[in-house]
Amino acid sequence: MVVFAVVFSLSSGKLNAQDVVPTSAKASTQILSPEWTVKLAPYLNAELLGRVVGHGHETHAKPRTSLWFLDDDTVSTTFVTANPEKVEPKLSSRSVSNSNLPLRLRGIFLDTKSGKIRDTQIWPTESRFAGIVAAYDGNFVTQKGNEVTLFSSTFKEMQRLELPVVDDGEWESHTSPTGRSILFIATNLKTRLPVRWIWIRSDDLSILRSWEEIQSGWVEISDKLIAMTSCVWFYDCLPNIQVKGLATDWRTVAPSDRHHARETKFVNDDLIFFEDAISDNVRLVHANTGKVVFTQNVLGFATKHEVMGPAYSSAGGQRFIVPIFEIKGPVNALDIGGRSVLKRIFLFDAPFHGLSYVINLKPTVSGGEMQFALSPDGLDVAILDGESLQLFKLPALH
Repeated sequence: MVVFAVVFSLSSGKLNAQDVVPTSAKASTQILSPEWTVKLAPYLNAELLGRVVGHGHETHAKPRTSLWFLDDDTVSTTFVTANPEKVEPKLSSRSVSNSNLPLRLRGIFLDTKSGKIRDTQIWPTESRFAGIVAAYDGNFVTQKGNEVTLFSSTFKEMQRLELPVVDDGEWESHTSPTGRSILFIATNLKTRLPVRWIWIRSDDLSILRSWEEIQSGWVEISDKLIAMTSCVWFYDCLPNIQVKGLATDWRTVAPSDRHHARETKFVNDDLIFFEDAISDNVRLVHANTGKVVFTQNVLGFATKHEVMGPAYSSAGGQRFIVPIFEIKGPVNALDIGGRSVLKRIFLFDAPFHGLSYVINLKPTVSGGEMQFALSPDGLDVAILDGESLQLFKLPALH
């Protein structure tokens, strides 16, 4: 989540304005206003529910939401709500038998050009850990606790898969940039113990591999590789970025650190973007070899108290974005991170020689746990801030 990324980056003290930006001459600066803004609360008409963590001394987390482009013309978002007592005609025939389940997963599907609601869907669920976890070519995959379901673009259920029950944990999903591969990892508070990993192909929900091993840090995947910023949660080893395939062993491709571990992302099948553990640079490397595609100090475009969020890539692999947040009111002496305000977006375009565009947003967008999605063609970015959804039209590929 963006909030965590902001806290980690801020605590490192690395994101201050710098004088040197090696490839700044290639980057164009533009000011963009939202193409449209939609308030989603009227279409939900229900209380949003967050996860409840712990036993006895319970912690109520913020509501779980998801944001995905199903294709270039449709953007979707989901929310978990309570089960209303009134009749719900939108429930599919297969869901009628589950209509007494205590919760509802509500999906809203919008036209990217106009912002108009194309459709809404309601699915019963017994888990607050629910949402869309992958999308490709108009199809999409939902997760509702242990239940994984593939839907067509017309909302027809195509396939269903039941994951094993996880004691005192959940199945965390990790999706490739194309949306065609999903890795589910069973969470476990005892992180030094092996947990189950299940690799699934999205277009038929077939299990390509299931195994057990220790997860010691944040995980990201492409359609053929897994990257883990290992040793983030263990303090008797040096953090680094490791990569493996389904049939190969882990190999180290770059050093990492605990502050920027969540910013490590696949931007396509072969390339990994991360903030350098040693310098203030960002770096793009080949996942198989660790060979550097580019390294750049982009912080000259930032101002004091600005931090980077994680990267978000287009399904086509031709563009990725990095949101930049300004921290309002930090108190370093008290280790208070302040409030994050989205100020701008960095755009990187293939063939990825460095920063292509700096997009200043007008007006600025404020919020805590914001979500971002980039359209498959890379020309639209959607931003979900609570129950408000905005879409910005981006410039053409550089």
